[in-house]
Amino acid sequence: MPPNPNGKRILIMGLNNSGKSTFAELLRRKLQCPYFNADIIRAQFQDTDFTIKGRHRQARRMKILCDWSLRLGHDYAIADFICPTTRTRQLFNADHMVFLDTVDRTPYLDTQAMFTIPTLYTDRDMRILFKKDFEDEVNKFIWNFLKKSERR
Repeated sequence: MPPNPNGKRILIMGLNNSGKSTFAELLRRKLQCPYFNADIIRAQFQDTDFTIKGRHRQARRMKILCDWSLRLGHDYAIADFICPTTRTRQLFNADHMVFLDTVDRTPYLDTQAMFTIPTLYTDRDMRILFKKDFEDEVNKFIWNFLKKSERR
């Protein structure tokens, strides 16, 4: 596969238990692309540092993994992680974001304290308010955001 200069990084973000992994896995199946789950990546790197510095490192790591996949020729690469601050979102630099705003509390007080609602752009990002069967939401995201950007 040659590198894909038009490949897109997709960030699936939200608090713990918001449905990020479920949504990301459904999307991965539809797009047939690489998918990186933060919990798995942290375990592989033996990195349990949840300080601001550790979260920045994780955002950079997730971006590098997605960029590597795009350089291998994939059209899309999906990352699923909390991405709690504006800075972590800047470091990841998503082409598209899905914010799963389905829970308002996390048992992790440090995450709750630093979490900020992301700025969403209507032509590229999606916000989901209810935890449910995400199949329809995945299809809406593909059609309204990914296919739309391909048509431009």
